[in-house]
Amino acid sequence: MLDFPSLALGSPVTPLPPLPGSDEAAAAEDRAIAEKGFYLHPSPRGNAGAAGELQPPPRLLPLFPLQSPGRQ
Repeated sequence: MLDFPSLALGSPVTPLPPLPGSDEAAAAEDRAIAEKGFYLHPSPRGNAGAAGELQPPPRLLPLFPLQSPGRQ
């Protein structure tokens, strides 16, 4: 007859990565950025238009309407 508890295999314990909001996570991210050289660089296009004039930054649109469609 089969003995199920003896057939069960133990799984290795893997340590969990630090939580995203923790100081450890921020320090680890800073170290990884410094070691690998990944940095955010400004866009080569900047905010210049087709003719070279400066464009205003994009306008953020509201996610939800601020007024009811019935009220105007």
